[in-house]
Order: sequence, then structure tokens, then C-alpha cells
Amino acid sequence: MDESPRQVLVVAGPSAGVLTLPAYLRVIRAERNCRLTVVMSSVAVRFLPPEALDSEADEVFDEQSEPPPPASVFAGLDGVIVLPATAAVLAEVAGAAQASWITAGLRSTTAPVVFVPSMNPGQWNARSTRMNIERLRAGGLIVVEPERTTTTDGGSGSTEVRSMPGPPAIALILRLLLWPDTGFGPLQGTPTPH
Repeated sequence: MDESPRQVLVVAGPSAGVLTLPAYLRVIRAERNCRLTVVMSSVAVRFLPPEALDSEADEVFDEQSEPPPPASVFAGLDGVIVLPATAAVLAEVAGAAQASWITAGLRSTTAPVVFVPSMNPGQWNARSTRMNIERLRAGGLIVVEPERTTTTDGGSGSTEVRSMPGPPAIALILRLLLWPDTGFGPLQGTPTPH
């Protein structure tokens, strides 16, 4: 069995959902031997300073400071996870919007990519978002379905909310992608190496 660490890139998307990123990183790191690099979008750093991830990741870059050459960030990866992934990020990677250096790297990587959406039901169900998700999945990328929950607001009714699956579910997806020898078999939609 190969014990070399898997190279995992975590792209912290432009959403307040990034506040939960440390918990996800802890669970991912505990899962197996992996080297975690985090790239934070310029909006993500408004919610969470990069230094908050220093103890959870091997390297942390942010889009605003001197970004490393994209080729060095996206080279030699075993897997990429975009967490949280907004409708705008999905559109950029699907080619429906102008790409940043981060989303351009996501378009060009040959590593398996998993998007963990964080958006409200209106955004998730929008025709343009659904088309972008179909485009990404048709290209072999994985877009995780948000968990559906209902909240109540003090007697005036209930609201459907779509939230990111918890850290254990995301760690399981990464395990299936990066360590398929776990007995679960390959994950549906995972690109096969050529």
C-alpha cells in the first residue's frame, strides 16, 4: 500500500460558509495521510483570516496577497475540494463567467474536483445554476447535493434551507476519491486516469 501523502487542494470560496472550514480541514486531515493546501478567495479572507487555518493546513494562500503561480498550485494534485462553492464559482468553472486565476486553475486541473455548494434554495434551483451543474457533471466533476433542512422562524412559518453536508460526509467523499481501496469502490462521476 502506498503511504505517500495525497496532495489535496482546498479552495475556500467566496461565502460566509468559509467560517466552518477549520472543522472540515480537521476531519479531512484525520481521515488519512494527506498534505492540505488551502487557497482562499478574496471574499473568503473577509470572513476568515488565513492565519486561522495555519494549524489545520500545510500551506495557506490567499488571492489578495502575492498568489503563487497557478501552475504550481494546481500541479501534482490527487484531489481538489471547493468548499464553500457559490453559484458564481460554479458559473466561472463551467465557463459561463469570466474566470479568476483560481477558477481558471480548477478548469485546467486533471485531478478529481469536488464542489460543495453553499447557497440559498433560490440560487440552487435557478435555471442558470442547474445548467452549470449539469455542465460540470458532464465534464466528470463532482457537485455534491446540499443537505435539505427546514427551519422555523418563531411561528410565522418554516423555510427550506440547503446547507453544506457536514465534515464527515465530505471526508467520506474524499476517501472514496483518493483511497478507493477502502472497499467502497470508485465514486460515480470520478474521472478515470488516462
